[in-house]
Amino acid sequence: MSQSSKISMQRKHRRRRVTLLLLGMALLTGFGIWIGMMIAGITQTEMPAEEGLPAMADIPDVSPVDADIAPPPDDNADTAPEGITPQIQPPAGPGAADLWSLILVNKANPIPGGYLPDLENITGDIMVDARIFDPLLRMVNAAKADGITLTIISGFRTYEQQVGIFERRKQFLIETEGLTEALAEASTALYIAFPGESEHHTGLAVDITTPVYTELDEGFEDTHAFAWLSVNAKDYGFVIRYPKDKTAITGIEYEPWHYRYVGTDAAHFISSNNLCLEEYLDFLQNGWPVDADGDDGGDEDDGDNS
Repeated sequence: MSQSSKISMQRKHRRRRVTLLLLGMALLTGFGIWIGMMIAGITQTEMPAEEGLPAMADIPDVSPVDADIAPPPDDNADTAPEGITPQIQPPAGPGAADLWSLILVNKANPIPGGYLPDLENITGDIMVDARIFDPLLRMVNAAKADGITLTIISGFRTYEQQVGIFERRKQFLIETEGLTEALAEASTALYIAFPGESEHHTGLAVDITTPVYTELDEGFEDTHAFAWLSVNAKDYGFVIRYPKDKTAITGIEYEPWHYRYVGTDAAHFISSNNLCLEEYLDFLQNGWPVDADGDDGGDEDDGDNS
């Protein structure tokens, strides 16, 4: 064999070895890829939970019955704080404070413009809201059956009537006490509401005296009529609108003769818990606790009423 033939044969063997080597490398690479895909598939199915969080299989299935958690408080429960015990349940529901019998009229809440109730004559020329005619008449007759005479001396008032009452009282203080007009007005406002701010505009308030005591002052609380009203008025839906210890809240001095219709449920609740109407409405809106404290009624005074 010639030298050129040997060289040619060597080149053919070298090419065959290179081809086999490349084929082997390709097979190894493919096998490696296949093994990698298999491992990846297995790992994905057994992926551990993210750090800080339990795997789903580790979270126990705990029902509310098994959980050691106290039930949430009942936000609708009318639980009174210690020292104030409701004797009855007040009117329920979010609209309770909007009942016609609970309309609030005071310095901060003047009578709505155009407010005029249906009126009915209770005695003489005295009118009241027709809706309180029956309970008021029943209260007067019940007192009469017990030997007590209740005299209704004032009921519904127009704006103009309140202007006259307020101005007469103010002028009286200027002339008899020598007060300036500003001081006379401030003193008058302690007992007589400004026009538009009087409960008498609602027809739900009445002033009550008795034949043996006709003055509109604190002396009325010493009468049998007042004693009877203190026990029985709530049964007919009436309360003292301006209690002795609530002046700081109502803005009006103590008036034992001034009664306001609020309905029997509200009247029992207010009376049993020593509240004024402002506090009761606050309770209906916000629940307990109710600030039942107030200043003392202050000086006695003759004259007109709120």
